[in-house]
Amino acid sequence: MASELFEDRLRGQINRTGKLRPLRVSEAYRNAKGYGQAILKVSSYAKSLKGVRDHLQYIARENELPLEDPQGNVLSDRGEVEDILEHWFADADRRKNARMTVNIILSAPAGSDREAVRAAVRDFARSQFSENHDYLFAIHNDTDHPHAHLSVKLRGYDGQKLRLGKQELFDLRSRFAESLRERGIQAVATSRASRAVGTKGDNLAITKMKESIAKGKTDERLWTIESAAKEAIATAEEPIHGPWEQAMLARHAQVLSEYGVMVEALRTSKNTEHHAMADTIEGYAKALTPPQSRRQQFAQQYRAQVAGVSTAVPSIADQEPADRER
Repeated sequence: MASELFEDRLRGQINRTGKLRPLRVSEAYRNAKGYGQAILKVSSYAKSLKGVRDHLQYIARENELPLEDPQGNVLSDRGEVEDILEHWFADADRRKNARMTVNIILSAPAGSDREAVRAAVRDFARSQFSENHDYLFAIHNDTDHPHAHLSVKLRGYDGQKLRLGKQELFDLRSRFAESLRERGIQAVATSRASRAVGTKGDNLAITKMKESIAKGKTDERLWTIESAAKEAIATAEEPIHGPWEQAMLARHAQVLSEYGVMVEALRTSKNTEHHAMADTIEGYAKALTPPQSRRQQFAQQYRAQVAGVSTAVPSIADQEPADRER
């Protein structure tokens, strides 16, 4: 299956009007086979030496977990970390609010072999950053999804700062998925649209807020959830509300069109393995239902409550981390 068609995007067969990134046939096939999502996201930036130090202490669980550098050195002593920071920031940018490090979370599918994840993170970080950037990372195994916290010094050896726009982050996530697969972990990096997922998962702030509410504590930001629920109830009879939902459905139609093109191209291939791939992708595409926005999910839950039945729609908090993307 390591063919040109399997690895390359189909070219020139879809007239695009949106900004949806073209799927590779390999990515579509891995979606259809149920590969878990490799997650890469920026959690924060540190803008002072204290901020860098505090974050490293946080990911090291106050020196309970070791940190690893690009050379594979394992640092478990606070003094060693201080020496690293002194070296890193001898040329520190002292401008107010200048970003000094970017803090990245790398997460593997649930149940992944934890040592394989560690090796994949090590290889990924070394291949993507070590030529021009210092970094430290720690592995956390306290959840079903083995994950790493990677802190990268933004200013490189060449004096230029690391750029991490939307495209760069997506490319890095794809390379992390490749690193996981090289270690035997079935992972893929694809967009929510390609999987008919309409909403992001909750960010860390909302997750913490919900935990606080569940414990009976109040939060001044509770209105963000209340207002969304009230809007959903007020518009519960409207199937479409707002241009973002229209755009979401347009993207979904575009994705289905792309899957159709892939299936047709695979079926015309002389390679019989491609015919089996076509069947797998076609079955997956037919099973996709139109994605729902958060408002539509609230509205569906509201209708179910009014009707006196439980809803099968999972809450946002129950979504897999795979759907908590940019």
